[in-house]
Amino acid sequence: MTMALSLTFALTAAASVTAIRGPQQKALSLRGGETSALTKTGAAIVAAHGATTFISPKKLLDFYGVTPSGDPLDLATLRNGGAWELGLASILMSDPEKVIGRSHYVAGLSLLAFAPYYAEVAGTPKEPYLFWIGLCAVLGTLAESGKISQWVAPALYGVNGIMMYASPQTQASIYSLPELSPLQVGEFRFIGQQLFATGAYLAALAAGKSQKEAFAAVFGVFALHCLRILIATKEVSFDQLPIIAELTLDVGLVVAALK
Repeated sequence: MTMALSLTFALTAAASVTAIRGPQQKALSLRGGETSALTKTGAAIVAAHGATTFISPKKLLDFYGVTPSGDPLDLATLRNGGAWELGLASILMSDPEKVIGRSHYVAGLSLLAFAPYYAEVAGTPKEPYLFWIGLCAVLGTLAESGKISQWVAPALYGVNGIMMYASPQTQASIYSLPELSPLQVGEFRFIGQQLFATGAYLAALAAGKSQKEAFAAVFGVFALHCLRILIATKEVSFDQLPIIAELTLDVGLVVAALK
């Protein structure tokens, strides 16, 4: 149901926005294709965190003072988030004039990086992931040939991110996962944060905003996520200092981007 809803939303957005694609593409050409030094710095930070999350999720949990339960899904779900974070880093480093279409391929590669392993650990079907990987390849081809609106990618990333963040247990059920632990709920929200931040970046570019403004949207999402963790997380014990440091960094990067 979530797949159908998010896909329907994205395609509806495509239909409604195609009529104004011309002026938006003109805005994209006026923006230029060069990646700013600030964006490269932010992308490097995201890539470093994503690589650590993907390669060594246990060390990342140790850094935040979180003790996993021993359930293999604890580390597998966090690695899932690392794959999406690495995808976001590659999107930040890409030419802003071309990245919206290419972001579909990035989504497919992110899924390919974690889905087979995650499905085996969870003991769940691989078919839903195969569906999405194939869909991403098709959408990437259509987007690069100009046959679909540039708003499809932001819609897919954004809607899936919101659903993952707002209703993690529902999303887990759709993929035949067991009931999530409090730690796994937090990890699902981490995934949702990555997806929504990517969608926010792409949406800003599609709306004709500068790359720095789009960059600010990404780290604004990150800052809000950190703030939510500090205020609302009660079920999982963690060290607040790294989160406070991340919140400070995120706010600083937003301010720097909007100067």
